[in-house]
Amino acid sequence: MNNFLLIGGDKRMEVLYKTLLSKGIEARHIGNMKDLTAFSDYGCYSNVILPLPVSKDGRRIFSEDGDFDLSFEKLAENLLSIQRVFAGNLHGRLRALLDSKKIEYSDMMLDEGFLEANAYLTAQGALRLLLENTEEYIVGKKVLIIGFGRVAAALAALLKAVGLDIYIAARSSSQLRRASCLGYKTVKLSNIGAYICFFDYIFATVPSKVLSADDIALIRDDCVYFELASAPFSAEEADFKLKSKKYVTGAALPGKYLSTAAGRLMADYIMQFISAEKE
Repeated sequence: MNNFLLIGGDKRMEVLYKTLLSKGIEARHIGNMKDLTAFSDYGCYSNVILPLPVSKDGRRIFSEDGDFDLSFEKLAENLLSIQRVFAGNLHGRLRALLDSKKIEYSDMMLDEGFLEANAYLTAQGALRLLLENTEEYIVGKKVLIIGFGRVAAALAALLKAVGLDIYIAARSSSQLRRASCLGYKTVKLSNIGAYICFFDYIFATVPSKVLSADDIALIRDDCVYFELASAPFSAEEADFKLKSKKYVTGAALPGKYLSTAAGRLMADYIMQFISAEKE
């Protein structure tokens, strides 16, 4: 029998939980510390769903409840080898604990279809974030997008469609060629210091530090920088504060702005496993 225990997370998990129930699937969601403290029936569920991201501090399962305290070790102690775990951005430390107990797991963020769909949700969330952080008329404004992976490509297409002037900066020659073929202006990341003063908005999507303090000093004071990358991020927030530049964090945008769509996307991912088992 397929039943599901959902642990932690944000509004996406609530949507996922309600979607599973609507399909007649037995499920329970433990999202706050009060319920977690009273809960001990882990073994009653054949499947465990962890949030996306699974953790924000590398030690505990993520929850919007700031008091939620479920360590990787405590979770692993309560799980059984017959169970299956679903998660997003499964942390290496937790993965090792699951491996040690021979627990099967599946990471949504390793699935190509899920990644592609999630990138478009992130791009739409980034546009919402932009509109919340400017009172300017955005059509015709110059935008620099650092990186040209899935999220950057989806964001570039969306921002171009609403009338912004798009520039792509990347290390990879193949990414720059691809961006150029799609009609975007391109900048070599190694030369970013010579161009960075020209932009009204900057979106960074590269999960490694690519902007130095000297680069940040050249950003216009009225420019808004959006950090969309995961840790260790494209730049240090402290460098922006030191230079009095505008820095906006764009973490978990699908969960923040598109929780219904993002939760249903997670549900679709889970349901493909259920469907496969029925065949």
